[in-house]
Amino acid sequence: MIQILPKSNIRKEFLDKRLQLSLSERFTLSKKIHNNLIKQSSYRKSKNIGIFMPIKNEPILFPDYRKINFVPVIKNEHLKYCYVGNLLVQKSFNILEPIKREYVQAKKLNLLLVPFLAFNTDLHRVGYGKGFYDRLLSLISHQHYRPKVWGIGYQFQLCQNSFNNKSDIRLDKVITDQKIYG
Repeated sequence: MIQILPKSNIRKEFLDKRLQLSLSERFTLSKKIHNNLIKQSSYRKSKNIGIFMPIKNEPILFPDYRKINFVPVIKNEHLKYCYVGNLLVQKSFNILEPIKREYVQAKKLNLLLVPFLAFNTDLHRVGYGKGFYDRLLSLISHQHYRPKVWGIGYQFQLCQNSFNNKSDIRLDKVITDQKIYG
């Protein structure tokens, strides 16, 4: 029988696990994630990619300079994407953001790479609980053209418990250091 756990319990458990990673382990696992990512034909075909600036031992995303990268920033309590320039500054939640903000609509991106604290095999994610990604994904999920949305994380973040609710938006794919789901 599948157990349903409150997301707050899942957040704590999986954040604690992730915070135990050493820098060396994080780098090694991130390289494996990167290798799985670049094998995907949709990734190779994508030109405009929404990435994230890792915090709290999230996987390191290695830049592909053949792509145009955009990072999420919070504007008026909503997640917006900005072109990654050369100059970054630490902002909300200690996340690096571009000093010069050149916004792009999320629907103009080919691919969104999103972090998570936990995920399940149904391709649902648990984030930090602020709802920024959930609101963005909800807005773009019904658009005719929308970017593919892939979760990026470690295999140990796979949660066997059911946790999604009606408002959760399913990811198109999850890429970990060991496996690709979706």
